[in-house]
Amino acid sequence: MIVFRRFVCGLALTGALLAACGSVSSVPATPSASTTLPADATLSLPSPADSRMAVIGGVLLRLQPDGNLAPISDITLYLAPVVYTSDHREWLVGLDEAADPKTSTNQTGVFVFSNIAPGKYGLVLKTPVGGFLLKKRDGEDLLIEAVAGQSLNLGEVITDLQY
Repeated sequence: MIVFRRFVCGLALTGALLAACGSVSSVPATPSASTTLPADATLSLPSPADSRMAVIGGVLLRLQPDGNLAPISDITLYLAPVVYTSDHREWLVGLDEAADPKTSTNQTGVFVFSNIAPGKYGLVLKTPVGGFLLKKRDGEDLLIEAVAGQSLNLGEVITDLQY
């Protein structure tokens, strides 16, 4: 199981939390004016097939050094459940790659998670060098609330991760 703590990611190994990487840099609040979503990267989410479940989707884009956005294709994403402290504060997200919801982006960066149980999740991008909890544009962890019977369109999810 991979465990992501607020601003720190790590690997749970035999009960110990080992630091595997530092904080992931955040994306500037406003990309340059030359950034545009690819014309074919549209997203129309279906309604959940089961009213007790949710659908979550978006378009994953990379902020390039020149300020342009490019879709991130054929990458694996997970929804890792938020873990709470005994006094009900958000503490970390724990990723179980064998059990947690998983999807891949298409050629235009579009991703959709179907049949998601209600709850709060972190969006984790899996790369050849490890998993990264994605951030919102303001640098805060990207945590998602799945609500039964609803579809949630995250819109553009922008990262500056270079892997």
